[in-house]
Parts: sequence; structure tokens; C-alpha cells
Amino acid sequence: MDCFDIIVVGSGPGAACAAYGARGRSILMLDAGADAPTCDLRGNAYELRRSSDDLFPALIGENFESLSNLANPKSSLKFKSPYMSYVARDWRRLTPISSDAFEGAIS
Repeated sequence: MDCFDIIVVGSGPGAACAAYGARGRSILMLDAGADAPTCDLRGNAYELRRSSDDLFPALIGENFESLSNLANPKSSLKFKSPYMSYVARDWRRLTPISSDAFEGAIS
């Protein structure tokens, strides 16, 4: 069985920075590893509108992902985009918090 000096959970910027700071040690990095959807959006909003008749799926989402803050707890604008929502998918189920005095956030 392998032993690790440090276990880093996640692979975002903070986790990568922590792992980088611990370089030279034995590090295990764990991440859920959700796959990103394919995104063909390139350019600014004006160019996108000129090149596509229907931007609703890309900007709002087939499941209205970009409007999730209307009925759900607030989340980062970055995670509301249909092409970025996979990052935070199921985070409340995967990281339950039972407290009246603490509210977790995803970053």
C-alpha cells in the first residue's frame, strides 16, 4: 500500500497551488473528474449572434442552467453557464453540510 505525505482533494486552482507548494513530496490528488461538454463557442457575443440563429442552448441552456439562481441558492456566474455547469454538478449532494451556523460555497 502506498503512503502519501499529502492528499489534495480537488484539482482546481487552489488545489493545484497547494500541490505545487508541496512539490518534492509524495502527493495524491483526488478529483471527481466530471467530463466537460463540447463547446464550439468562439468570439464575442456580436460574432456569435451573426454566426448562429439560436444561441439559447449555449447561453441559457436546454435545462435553463443559466437561470438556476432564480429558484436555487446563489452560485457563481461561472458555474451557471451551460458549458461550465458540469463543474458544480451535484456538489450539494456530494458535500453535504449539516449546520445552522455555516454555509459552504463552491469555488
